[in-house]
Amino acid sequence: MTKFEIPPITRPLDLGDYAEELRGLMIYVWVNCPRSFQNEYYDLLKASQALPGLLKHQATSEEKVSMVNESGLKIAAWVAELWSKNIADSWTAEQVTILSNSDTDPALYPWALNRSWAMIHEHHDRSKKK
Repeated sequence: MTKFEIPPITRPLDLGDYAEELRGLMIYVWVNCPRSFQNEYYDLLKASQALPGLLKHQATSEEKVSMVNESGLKIAAWVAELWSKNIADSWTAEQVTILSNSDTDPALYPWALNRSWAMIHEHHDRSKKK
């Protein structure tokens, strides 16, 4: 039993680093998320990458669409949790899905997700701790 509980630590990701016009719009990234939470993402990613093989054996196109949608929704829910530990801001899986499917700026979501992972790794980098 620990003597204290470590709260979620979030860091702002300024979307202005992606495009100057978005300066001041923030996503708050949960940088001290536990390894088990991080592993959930890797498991979801592996499952989604296995979908093409599984889809060959599905009977109907309706089932195929359902499996793809379910996989995407699970990943979106995971990202929403990663971006929702700050009291000032929270995301839903639906909002993440809208961002990920944006045809206005399709590079924004992958950039934000990659930058979120970089922030997590930076936080966990022991060499940068005092």
